[in-house]
Amino acid sequence: MLNVKIKRRAMNILNNNNYKNPIYTPAKLDTSGFIISFNNLFNIKKSYKEILGLEHIDHVSINIVNSRAEMTIISLNPSIAHAIINDGSYIYNGSISPDFYMNKDFYTWEEAYDPNFKALLKGKMQIATGIQEGCVLTKKINGFYVLFSFACKDKKVEFKNHIADNKQLFYKMGNHCLEQIKPIYNSYAKYESEIILTRPNLKLVVNNNGE
Repeated sequence: MLNVKIKRRAMNILNNNNYKNPIYTPAKLDTSGFIISFNNLFNIKKSYKEILGLEHIDHVSINIVNSRAEMTIISLNPSIAHAIINDGSYIYNGSISPDFYMNKDFYTWEEAYDPNFKALLKGKMQIATGIQEGCVLTKKINGFYVLFSFACKDKKVEFKNHIADNKQLFYKMGNHCLEQIKPIYNSYAKYESEIILTRPNLKLVVNNNGE
C-alpha cells in the first residue's frame, strides 16, 4: 500500500484532481534518500569524473537497493532526484521501480515513465537538465540491486542503441564507479547487512573493444 504521506504529497502537487494511483510499484527510498548525494557531491564528482565525456555520457547516477528494498540514490546531479522526490511525483517514475529493475537488465527512463505523467516527469528529469535520453543498466550483487543510470545531452546520439551495442563496456564503467562510491554508501549503513563489501580499486582502462 502506498505510504499515506507520499500519496498526500503527490496529491497536493498534482492539485488532487489529477492524482492517480501509480501503475508501477513505487521505489522505497532509504531515509537518506538523495541527501547523501548533496552531502557528498564533491567526492561523487571525483568518483564519476573518469567516465564523464566517454561514450557520450553527460550524467551518472548509481542507485543501490538493499536487502530491505530501500533505495539510496548517489547522483552526479541530485537536483534531478530532488525535483521528483520533493513533490512526490517520483511514484510515477518506473525507472526506479522494482517492477523494472527486478525484471529488466536494460531500459530507458522514458519507457518507464507512467504514461499518465510522462510529460511531467520528462519535463523535470530531462528538459530542465538538457538531457536527451537516459538509460538504466541493472545488476544484482549479493542481495543488492544496483542501477547504473547514464544520460546523454547530445541530440545527434542514439544513446539507447549505443548502450545496447556496448553493454559490457557500460557495465565496466558502472562497476568502476560503484567501487569508488562504495565507501560513501557504506558510511550511511545502519546495519551490517546494508554494507556492500569492497575490493581493491582497479584502474579503469577502456579500449576500442570495451575490454
